[in-house]
Amino acid sequence: DPRVKGIVLCAAFARNPVSVAAGLGASLPGLVKLTPWLSAPFARRSGDPLRARWSHGFTKALADLDDDVVAERLRLIASSDVGPLLQNLRVPVVVVQFESDEVVRGAAQAHLESVCHNASVLRLPGPHFAIETRPRECAQAIGEKIRALATTKTA
Repeated sequence: DPRVKGIVLCAAFARNPVSVAAGLGASLPGLVKLTPWLSAPFARRSGDPLRARWSHGFTKALADLDDDVVAERLRLIASSDVGPLLQNLRVPVVVVQFESDEVVRGAAQAHLESVCHNASVLRLPGPHFAIETRPRECAQAIGEKIRALATTKTA
């Protein structure tokens, strides 16, 4: 689309970042739906009210999804590889990686960075869902990165 001037990918991946877990989750979507419920106490103990509130909302949203929807999304994660599509992008790409991301870890982060043409990488503190739990801080950092890239491009 010629109207797209750039892309920002946050906590993203080009191919399955969780190995066999996505396929297993597709077979057992009910178990996957329990995962946020089981991890909710950790979010509450973090002392971060935004993270605790987000965790509660995520647990409810996931519980409300049909098992078929969860299974389908996990099947897509298990089988898709958008690396070749990303390699063909010729617009600026900002890749936002979160330092404490337990879903998209180092190898998946490195692969995404390698397939994005001239990606500008922004590393921020936070978990996989930092964009949802710390939206203002993330938006500010991403905005600064975009402004810096725009300044560099016009200079």
